[in-house]
Amino acid sequence: MDNLITFKDAWAIAVAMAWENATFRQQLLDDPAAALESPEINFALPDRVQLIVLDAGETALNTTLEPDKDSALVAVLPKAPDDLDKGATSLADYLRRIDPPANISCLC
Repeated sequence: MDNLITFKDAWAIAVAMAWENATFRQQLLDDPAAALESPEINFALPDRVQLIVLDAGETALNTTLEPDKDSALVAVLPKAPDDLDKGATSLADYLRRIDPPANISCLC
């Protein structure tokens, strides 16, 4: 139980990794549950929850959501900062704006 983290912590790590690694970013968009279960994050969603990640750089608002499970958590992957050297500051600012998580919603 020492390695348990919250979804918000897992999401912060995932966003930071997606900003720096295009392969991980695509995995987060294609199979978010598997991306969060990667060794670097080690976070498992409950079986009944589906995570849907939308790309803020694309037309996320025009996306039709069709969850496969009873409950879906929808998160928007923010655009990477222009200067990744300021990524930690950008991520901290982003996390402050989503507390409470305004751009993470549940389709329950």
